Amino acid sequence: PSTLYNFRREQIAVGADIWEMFHQILVQPCDRISQRFLWRDGNTEKPPDEYELVVMTFGAACSPCSALYVMKANAQDHHAFNPRAIKAICDHHYIDDFVDSFDSVNEAINISQQVREIHKNGGFDLRGFISNSDEVISILDCCSISKQIPTNDG
Repeated sequence: PSTLYNFRREQIAVGADIWEMFHQILVQPCDRISQRFLWRDGNTEKPPDEYELVVMTFGAACSPCSALYVMKANAQDHHAFNPRAIKAICDHHYIDDFVDSFDSVNEAINISQQVREIHKNGGFDLRGFISNSDEVISILDCCSISKQIPTNDG
């Protein structure tokens, strides 16, 4: 609830989604055996082929926790960025959704661009920005589909 509350705490709200977050995280080779599966392609007469997923499984109970760990560890490695951008990644995400708010349009744009860059450096694609500010959307919309959040007055 605190993450969602913070989304509309300040004047300018910004949200975005990490595209296919779980599939962007590689599983170490020694752990891939836990994601092994058998496939016969419907033919019960032949022995099954063995496969291992090399990326995190969407829907596994551990995936959200593991993904958040990777995302936050990536953020902590970016010391050259604004500490507010790192805080946005560590404290203002609900799994793969970035939800934050800012005092000004300039702060919203600056921090959101840095959050996108930090994620990009970790192999994550932050896109689908939403905001209650047309100006924020026009700047952040360069690489993704973005849309306006309706205001209370219409």
